[in-house]
Amino acid sequence: MKPISLTLRGFRGIRDGLGRDELHLDLAALSGGASLVALVGCNGRGKSTVLDNLTPFLTMPSRAGGDGGGSFHYYEHVCLPESTKELVWEHAGQRYRSTVLIRTNGRRKTEAYLHEWRDGWRAARLPDGTQSDGRIDSYERCVESLLGTPRAFFVSVFAAQGRRHLAAYDNGEIKALLADILGLDAIRALGIQANEVVKLLRGGLTRLRQESAQCEVDLARIVTNHGVFGDTAARAGEALALRTARAAGVSAAERELARAEALATQEADTDSRRRRLEDELAQIDGLELAGRQDRAALRQRELARDGQASRRMVARAKAAAERRVRARAERSEWENLLALEARIVRAGRRLGLARQVLSAREAAVQVNLEQVLELQERQAERRRLAEAIAAIEREAGQVLLRSEDAGRRACLTGQVPCRGHAMQAACQLLADARTAAMQSSSLQAERSRLLRERDGFADSLVRVDAQIAVLESAPMCLRRARSALEATRNSVAARADWAGRAVALGRARAALARLDEQQRAADLADTSGDAEDARERECATNELARIDAIDAREEERCSAQRTRVRQAIADLPVSQGAERVASARAALAQARQSLDWAENSYVNAMRDQQRQADLTSQRADVGIRRDRLAARVRLVEAELGYWQLLTKAFSNDGVIALAIDDAGPALAALANDLLLACYGGRFSLSIQTQVANANGQMRESFDVLVYDADAASSKSVSEMSGGERVWINECLTRAIALYLAQQGGRQYRTLFSDEADGALDSDRKRMFMAMKREVLRIGGYDQEFFVSQTPELADMADVCIDLDKYCVSEQEGLPKDWPDDHAVI
Repeated sequence: MKPISLTLRGFRGIRDGLGRDELHLDLAALSGGASLVALVGCNGRGKSTVLDNLTPFLTMPSRAGGDGGGSFHYYEHVCLPESTKELVWEHAGQRYRSTVLIRTNGRRKTEAYLHEWRDGWRAARLPDGTQSDGRIDSYERCVESLLGTPRAFFVSVFAAQGRRHLAAYDNGEIKALLADILGLDAIRALGIQANEVVKLLRGGLTRLRQESAQCEVDLARIVTNHGVFGDTAARAGEALALRTARAAGVSAAERELARAEALATQEADTDSRRRRLEDELAQIDGLELAGRQDRAALRQRELARDGQASRRMVARAKAAAERRVRARAERSEWENLLALEARIVRAGRRLGLARQVLSAREAAVQVNLEQVLELQERQAERRRLAEAIAAIEREAGQVLLRSEDAGRRACLTGQVPCRGHAMQAACQLLADARTAAMQSSSLQAERSRLLRERDGFADSLVRVDAQIAVLESAPMCLRRARSALEATRNSVAARADWAGRAVALGRARAALARLDEQQRAADLADTSGDAEDARERECATNELARIDAIDAREEERCSAQRTRVRQAIADLPVSQGAERVASARAALAQARQSLDWAENSYVNAMRDQQRQADLTSQRADVGIRRDRLAARVRLVEAELGYWQLLTKAFSNDGVIALAIDDAGPALAALANDLLLACYGGRFSLSIQTQVANANGQMRESFDVLVYDADAASSKSVSEMSGGERVWINECLTRAIALYLAQQGGRQYRTLFSDEADGALDSDRKRMFMAMKREVLRIGGYDQEFFVSQTPELADMADVCIDLDKYCVSEQEGLPKDWPDDHAVI
């Protein structure tokens, strides 16, 4: 993979560092085939932004955790509604173009396209038919099919800012990383598939065990229920015998009832006489009750008539009292009005004068209002004049500055070295001085005109200030006039109200006469109504006394008849036939109830016997199902053991760990070669994939052990100093890239590093650059793009691309024909 050109539009790092919305770099032309290309410039110029975007992956590794595997999106790093990244790059002799569109106007959306050059740019297509159509997933699949996974790329080829050293990875992370780099994804995929099978088998085994446990529960429940029923056959025989005995008892009770009914027929005449007397006694009671009800209705009617008369008298008295209250209130109102007669007449006489005063004060308010409006106009005119004077003074000041600048430049006419020489016609400085001399006189005239115009506005301002001083008291006079006008209006309204009551004086006198006449008529009607109601109540009282006398006579007569009939009933002989029949019928009902209970007992016994037989059949079925489930559980447990072994074999601690062990010596040898070529023979390293635990047993792990020849000791890379860790990490990561190239994997033509030399001293930094050239030589790389804040390292590069030259503030003084995207090399 080799970048050809890069165009960034709308990226915040470019806007903040260079003041540009768009930056284009023709990397092929700028580098000119150089091996080491340095991106230089002041802090904050956007060097890391440019370097992060020199790869087709959809990430900026310095913002995504350094290894490119962190969470990342472009939206926080762009500043335009639609930002773009276009990278033209080459890989395996084929040219590609990556285009990323980032939209933030409204709903956020990112589109990515990958095109390849085949007699024109065409959408990239994979052998399986996947085509880059703008969707993120299709673009990433196309890029990964060409360059591998981002994690492998950013660990072995791209050294971003803030990336973790390999020694900081834990056992699982480093093994996953090395498996990805060494192309062990197929083995890991098999392990994942085997683990999925293990999960499915565990789920199925759990379900089978649950079903087996449920079978045990069902079997225990069936056995318990079977034992509850006991000996159902014996209980069925006992119930049958009891039902036969109770049926015989019912037959005997039916015969006894027939005998009692025959004896009762013989006593029918006596019973008939007794029934007739009882009917007569009931008739007497009925006639007595009917007469009592009729007299009660008459009594209620008379009481109602008396109550109505009494209520009418009370209502009449209440209405008379209310009428007198209303009459007194109305009389008081009219008498109060007549008492104000003198005040009403006086208000009518003074109403005309008050209205004349009101008209005069309204005219005064209008005059004061016109003065206030004129004052506001003069004040607005004064503000406009002051603003015009300030604007003219600003413009005159600017003209003065321009005139002084033109004078200074005109003075250079006699000081230019080329004056009098043949090249003075092409001297831009001399031409600018002569132009300034011609502009100086016109600027002086322009300033004189502005000063005259300012003096005219100043005279107008003095005149307006004099007018404002005359009208300053107008607002106070207007407030006083309005206050007097409001008081006059209230006075006129009050007098008009009193004068309007003069018409009501005549109505008051007529109303008092009408009230006296109505009172006399009402008193006469109340006296006549009370006399009529008193007569009505007396009639009702007499009628009630007559009804009470009738009640006494009827009660005495009915009592004598009732005594005679009861004596006749007592003289009849006593009959026992009905009692015998009732007793026989009760015995028959009890016998039939006992028979029904016996029938139910027999039916329940037969039902229990059938249920017990069903439970016996269910116990046999559940036992067979339990045995089958136990066999299936044993089969699944055996199969689960096989797949668990397969999962472990294809995990990071299985075949992958063995492959890493095979690659470890080769990686260590390459890293040691780089250390020897760049830093001498002091340090050498080895890769440890297993360590001994407290029990002396070996367990899977990962560590880089460094031997220091000067100290004749070994220690973990995590225990070394910051600068030493940088050497070891850079050599190890570059060794990974060399190992991939030598093993026939993906061959990358370009390396990238971003300020990886920060922790090194000056001597070690020069050795660091030597290591870069050695890596390029051993691995057969074309070039490396790197960012460094050390001027000495930048000087050691073959080509420097200086981003300071792209800054808008520094390009304002460049010639017009200088290209906007030019880089100093």
